[in-house]
Amino acid sequence: MKSAHLLSALAAAAALAASAPAALAQNAGSTTGAASLTVGNVLTVSRQSDLAFGRIVISSAGSPATVTVGTSNAVTGINNATELTGGTITSGVFNVTGVGGSTYAVTFPQASVSLGAGTNPPTVDTFSTNLASGIGQLSGTSADIGLQSFNVGAVLHVPPNTAAGNYSGTFQVNVAYN
Repeated sequence: MKSAHLLSALAAAAALAASAPAALAQNAGSTTGAASLTVGNVLTVSRQSDLAFGRIVISSAGSPATVTVGTSNAVTGINNATELTGGTITSGVFNVTGVGGSTYAVTFPQASVSLGAGTNPPTVDTFSTNLASGIGQLSGTSADIGLQSFNVGAVLHVPPNTAAGNYSGTFQVNVAYN
């Protein structure tokens, strides 16, 4: 009789074990997840005004001269040259647009640019902005198109014995989201 109870108990346990996965499957559930995306505006930079060093006269033709235009439309340093009246002195001004509230970095990939052809033209280097550490922040919120302007200054180097004339060139300004 003990063995009959034991067999009966084992049979009941086996039946319970066999029905357990079915019972658990009936208590399972599922749901769906959501996916979303906000596509932001492309970050753009455009020139509003040019960097201009004005009109200068070299004090000693056999020596190099430098003129520094800061980021606030003024000559902030001059060596071996005199600034003449009637010349335009301006910082470069650039506008940036993109996703509102975003921060961006300004870089100048060229260490130096030439202002003309020939063997020893004037050059411009040491580019700087009026943004702290070259980091700007666009106006508005992420739902807006943001805008910010920044100024650029630099140092002009005029080699010894540079001929009188007008000199010009271009420099590259890059912006990238942080």
